[in-house]
Amino acid sequence: MAFPSPLTTIDTVTFEKDGTVSEVEPPPYPEGGFGWVVVVACFFIHFAFYGFIQAWGVYQSAYANTVFPGQISPTVLSLVGTLQPGLRNLLAVVTGVMATIFGFRLMILIGTILSCLGLLLASFVTNPFLLIPTQGILVGIGGALIFTPILSAPSHWFLKRRGLVAGAAISGSGIGGLMWAPLTEKLISGLGIPWSLRIQAIILFVVGIITSFLVQPRLPMVRDSLFSRDTLKGTRKPAFVFLSIVIFMFFLADFIPLFLISAFAIENGATPADGAVAVALINATQAIARLVFGSMADWIGCANALIISMFMSSLVCFVIWIPATTYPVLLVFACTFGLFSGGAMTVAVAIIPEIYGE
Repeated sequence: MAFPSPLTTIDTVTFEKDGTVSEVEPPPYPEGGFGWVVVVACFFIHFAFYGFIQAWGVYQSAYANTVFPGQISPTVLSLVGTLQPGLRNLLAVVTGVMATIFGFRLMILIGTILSCLGLLLASFVTNPFLLIPTQGILVGIGGALIFTPILSAPSHWFLKRRGLVAGAAISGSGIGGLMWAPLTEKLISGLGIPWSLRIQAIILFVVGIITSFLVQPRLPMVRDSLFSRDTLKGTRKPAFVFLSIVIFMFFLADFIPLFLISAFAIENGATPADGAVAVALINATQAIARLVFGSMADWIGCANALIISMFMSSLVCFVIWIPATTYPVLLVFACTFGLFSGGAMTVAVAIIPEIYGE
């Protein structure tokens, strides 16, 4: 299967309306300007929302060992954490259509309200199973509404440096996770889980409201093209289908180390604070990886960068994590896994326009 070259350009855009087909030249990509404002806004939403989600491992350890010991199985508790990124990805097809119909701003506003509502309701929960509809489903649906706009917006403004700007925006989740993990552990130990959730809901609300007015597409959304023949034809391209399957399979497993490494560390004799450090290390190295792999994708091509990221992420799980029995070895795994796995999301965002078309 031959993949396109790293840089894809478009000469014309074809429009069909009322039986009349016309071709026009699209305006050039700004390669900067207000596009940098969009990138910074997306960075802060990733920082606040998905950095928080990537610190779930700290919450899971606190719920299991302190708040609800013996009241809920680790499997069910893990469901709460996996619902957040899981719904974000599963609903992507629906939210992609919704973003085109309703616009980026409304999607981010509604997603912010739902996510914050889920956290506030979770702060009053006394039955651990109620965490599933609150911190799991509500936060997950809210995150799904936010995810599509902030994932696609930077690519509207850049072509030549698309991998780099995608990495810069998405690195916010890694840097956010680096800060959220120890901050969450401190909030829980000092104020308890209820106030930790409320404080984080306030932070998410402020960031979401402000940035919703800054994340904008470069051109008006073309609603008539949502289910056009050309659009549906693009989804049947073998390269697009293959890529979708590969990305789906990879992200089924990608969050497992992030969510379970804290509990794994505690089971092997580490403290909750040590577990939070392991989570923070994954997030920190993922932030670096998103910038590195973004630049690498612009240089060697998105497909090659994606293969390296996915293969090496899998390899370090087998070589380092499975045989790990001591905390120092676990920290080595956290760093190496983050350095390779962090690039997958960045490159997956940048490769879609190459395979599917602009």
